[in-house]
Amino acid sequence: MNADSLPHPSPQGMTIYHWRHGLLLLAPTLVLERTTTPLCATLRLACNKPYTINVAGEEIETWASLVAPRVERRKVIAIDSHVALFYFPIEWPEYRDLQARISGRDWLNFEADQFTEVIDVLRPAFSEQLEPDTVIRVARQAVEAMTGARIPAPQPVDARIDALRRRLDETPLNEVNVEQLARDVGLSAARTRTLFKQQIGTTIQHYARWAAIWKAIKGWSTDRTLTEVAIDAGFYDLAHADHTFIEMFGIAPSLVVDQRFVTIVPCQTRPDTDPGLSS
Repeated sequence: MNADSLPHPSPQGMTIYHWRHGLLLLAPTLVLERTTTPLCATLRLACNKPYTINVAGEEIETWASLVAPRVERRKVIAIDSHVALFYFPIEWPEYRDLQARISGRDWLNFEADQFTEVIDVLRPAFSEQLEPDTVIRVARQAVEAMTGARIPAPQPVDARIDALRRRLDETPLNEVNVEQLARDVGLSAARTRTLFKQQIGTTIQHYARWAAIWKAIKGWSTDRTLTEVAIDAGFYDLAHADHTFIEMFGIAPSLVVDQRFVTIVPCQTRPDTDPGLSS
């Protein structure tokens, strides 16, 4: 079986749960045969039978593997594996132990029994939708299973940085102006950049790209065209949105928004919520 013979990389359908700090994709079968180097760390966990992955030039059969950001993935063949694919932006503070765990390595292999509790939660999810709180909880369990440590409690964020973060959530990507945003919250641009990176865990521009992706994902679940939604989110055009999405996740957005095969579930209940694994 190869990607060319399938109507979609997940012909039996997939469900994608997303929140600001990560993404979970569930698919009974998943076949990806294109080279990607996503910016997220990715955990693939089989709930039924092992899958094959080619990573950094090495092909392995496994129940669970964590691949570091920017490491080349050439192929994933997970036929009837009932695979859970977690995307973790490990620069965020809540993932610091996971970042240390994968540091200096391209990938890590795990035994399935290390994720027994996680798999028990996920197995029913291939036939019924999970609640958002359950998704956040199982993502937390997956991280803690890999690190052997509790995810640290969230640290207080400077009110000015929190205000800036919320502005970024609402500002189209092409309208983000760090100097103006800094003035709006009463800081210099240099101080704003430093505090934001220290407290949020990523740069302002990188956060803005994430925020634009979330806005686009929400829009793509409607009847609007991909181009309309991409431009509203602040991308220059559809190609810009495609490039950013593939860079983040290694998957073309046209596959994600194909409603014949894909169900998208946001894991926040109110616009002002900020779900994270440490919250």
